[in-house]
Amino acid sequence: MSHSATASFTFAAPPSFTITATSPTSMNAGSTTSSTITLTPTNGFTGTVALTDNVPAGLSCGTITPSSLTGSGTATVTCSSSTASTYTLTITGTGGGIIHSTTATFTIVDFIVSANPSTLALNTGITGTSTITITGLNGFIGTVTLTTAPSTGLSVALSTGTIQGSGTCILTVSSGAAGSYTVLVKGASGSLSKTTTVTVNIGAQGSPVVSAPSAETVTQLNTLTFTVTGTDSSTLSPTLTLSASQLPSGASFRTIQGTSPVTSTFGWTPTATVAPGTYAAVFTINDGVTSTQATVAITVVASNSLPILIAPGRQNATVGGRLHFSVSANDPSGVGGPITLSATGLASNMAFDPSTGDFSFTPSASQEGQTFAVNFTATDSNNPSWTSTQSVPIHVLSGASGPSSGGLCLTCLIPTGMTTTVWILALGALIGIISSIALVHIRAGAELAAARRRMKSLNAQNQFSQAYNGYQTPRRTIAPVRRRRKVDDY
Repeated sequence: MSHSATASFTFAAPPSFTITATSPTSMNAGSTTSSTITLTPTNGFTGTVALTDNVPAGLSCGTITPSSLTGSGTATVTCSSSTASTYTLTITGTGGGIIHSTTATFTIVDFIVSANPSTLALNTGITGTSTITITGLNGFIGTVTLTTAPSTGLSVALSTGTIQGSGTCILTVSSGAAGSYTVLVKGASGSLSKTTTVTVNIGAQGSPVVSAPSAETVTQLNTLTFTVTGTDSSTLSPTLTLSASQLPSGASFRTIQGTSPVTSTFGWTPTATVAPGTYAAVFTINDGVTSTQATVAITVVASNSLPILIAPGRQNATVGGRLHFSVSANDPSGVGGPITLSATGLASNMAFDPSTGDFSFTPSASQEGQTFAVNFTATDSNNPSWTSTQSVPIHVLSGASGPSSGGLCLTCLIPTGMTTTVWILALGALIGIISSIALVHIRAGAELAAARRRMKSLNAQNQFSQAYNGYQTPRRTIAPVRRRRKVDDY
């Protein structure tokens, strides 16, 4: 005989626990914050759990309090860091052969303050600036309040007093006395406080000087160049700007910036259409505080032209007689140098004085019948290539005092120093005048004779008429007779 029975077995999950930890909100570097660790039993766990942590580099944490929990409960751990970053803290619970871990995240935020440039070099009376920058680290979004602490004698100002998270503002500094100064710029946000220092060196301020010629002269179609220089004697050399204004049309001058000295070149080639006269070009040097100007008077003169030489035409000289004439020259442009005279082709017995332009020639018998070509030249002493030359032919005539065949020797009557051409022209003019006078006299005589004949004819007619009427008016007969006698007398 057999019997059976049924038994029921229920197998439940073994007792255990869970562990969690809170991650605190972001905190400022250097501050402390805590994470809460919670132990939760499962399936009736009632054992004791020991709590430990694994702290990452850069994060400082205290001991977990309490260091163990029985059954259930909470513990805390407090951490801090001076370096902005995100840190992960691992927390481990061990109990009843069971090990569980969890993590807590610590976010550390911060900011830095900086100045660019951190050193300023200025002269008295000049304002300098530096850019103050707030840079948030690891998500910093706090409000930073800015303040300054300058050295005595230094004037400072900030363009804004607060910056949210990250941003910039402008620090302005100046001083009326030379020396070395500092200004401490401080940024504060809650427990955070950061500073930066700006060093300011103030030197003595001098006025800039521009050096340029006071006056220049240029001839049309020629090129004029000269150098303009700007300097500054300030203790701390500022940035100089050298520029030009009122330049003549076509002139060039490049604006230059830099530290003392600065130099640039003026250039100009006046064309033939540029009117002669004086033009003013203004050059300015500026150091950011003051400026100085220099004016250059540029005189444009007309292009030079060849000298004008004045000399007689063909000449005749007589053997034994003295031929004399003068040569002269001038500069029509008025811009050349002194004109010098010279002569070539001078034969014997010829003399020429370049200083006066006087030429003389007393031919000898051996030179009779010859023709000499004397070349006279005028030269611009400023430019020897600018010359004018004129040739004067001189023919030597016989020196006989009378005609060879008993006729009239007209050439013998030529006054000394007068050319044959001039003498013939003068003689012709004299003959013309005498001929004109003779013709006038002959014509007047002919007209007078004709007038006499007409008067006689009229008187004869008048006498007959008066005689016919004499019986009635005897007196009228006598009067015409008297008049006739006057006409006859005439």
